[in-house]
Amino acid sequence: MSKLFDEAKDIIGLERDLNLNDYEKFKEIQKNILENEEEKFAWLLEALEIRLPEIAQKEGGYDWIKPEDDD
Repeated sequence: MSKLFDEAKDIIGLERDLNLNDYEKFKEIQKNILENEEEKFAWLLEALEIRLPEIAQKEGGYDWIKPEDDD
């Protein structure tokens, strides 16, 4: 796995509630993930989706969400 993939995995694995900075860092990593890791990265995206309510609770809603996550 690449360093970026490992960083994204570490964000998802945080034992505290995620925050907006974590989300933005994850999304930046997603833009730069290696093509051969995109399929494996999909499970991290699913894990991020599950954890979005943690961020929304702190931010007071979902208006910060990136358009590609809004489905």
